[in-house]
Amino acid sequence: MSKILVIEPHRILQQAISLSLFPDHEVQIMASMPDAALPKEFDLVILDAASLRAKDALGSATSRWLQNWGGPVVWLDHDDGESKPQREKLIVIQSPLNKERLLAAVAESLGLLSPANSSVAIEPGKDSAAGRKKRVARARETDAVAEQENVAFIELVDVVDEEPEGNATKSPPKTSK
Repeated sequence: MSKILVIEPHRILQQAISLSLFPDHEVQIMASMPDAALPKEFDLVILDAASLRAKDALGSATSRWLQNWGGPVVWLDHDDGESKPQREKLIVIQSPLNKERLLAAVAESLGLLSPANSSVAIEPGKDSAAGRKKRVARARETDAVAEQENVAFIELVDVVDEEPEGNATKSPPKTSK
């Protein structure tokens, strides 16, 4: 069981990431960057740079902190990587975040899975604008194929003009005053 530090200011994302990694990993959560140097007891740091940047908590101190730590880092961001630190053992996941990509990045960072053997490969530029355009194009092609097929639809609402057989002889209920 590896120890993972998650630096995430949003409570709901803290819980989502923790539940994604549980029970295979021991997770510790921090809402902001630590003031002191991180103990070497952690095997991996997952850092939500986009959320920290939005709260003005991402700066040069963060870069120095990451350079001093030296362990593997999974960097969550929605930018094109202009502000990410240049270092070894850094995997960038562009938003939107999903469980499969997070688990693949964690496994690759911890050396549990090589990128070639990953069923959900974390490729450089996978989440770039060109990659998104390719995925959108593939999705449109899939939708076009589905529309071309003659699919039988079941109407959920039908208009009924006839009275049911059992209710034809019944009179409406009498109301008492």
